[in-house]
Amino acid sequence: MGGYRRVGGFCASLYRMMAAMIRSGDGSEMPRRKQSNDHMIDLIKAVPIFSACTPQELKQIAASGKEVEFEAGRVICDEGKTGVGLHIVTTGEVKVLVGGRTRRRLGPGAFFGEIALLDGGPRTASIVAATPVNTFAITTWNFRSVLKSHPSMPLKMLEEVCRRLRENERSLSN
Repeated sequence: MGGYRRVGGFCASLYRMMAAMIRSGDGSEMPRRKQSNDHMIDLIKAVPIFSACTPQELKQIAASGKEVEFEAGRVICDEGKTGVGLHIVTTGEVKVLVGGRTRRRLGPGAFFGEIALLDGGPRTASIVAATPVNTFAITTWNFRSVLKSHPSMPLKMLEEVCRRLRENERSLSN
């Protein structure tokens, strides 16, 4: 029986060690299956600030992120708190809350956190997993490394941000 306990203790230690390796820094768990790299690149390209990126730049962005899963009810982002990056929903659905009120729901292909990705500032909304959700997440610090290795990217992104700002101004004036 004593040998069984040692093996059991070893297995428990190994399990804890593996679980710690699987868990990401924000307490969420890495999913068991990964999306294909081509699928991730397609998702990234659909985010407007990345639409003008070259295939090589998109590959670098894809390599800088990781898939993260959240259980239903989990707060992914808190309004007013410092943001650490961008999430693209790959499966499931999230609720967008502003001032504690649900404003909309987002599903696969939708994204949030693009402003925080660029400026690291506070979140403009809270995001809560309405169902079990998987996202492809890119942190600000990983993304800045990509920007340093692709000096033309910031200008492309700035042009898209300006285009979107002009669109918003036009829609508010109408």
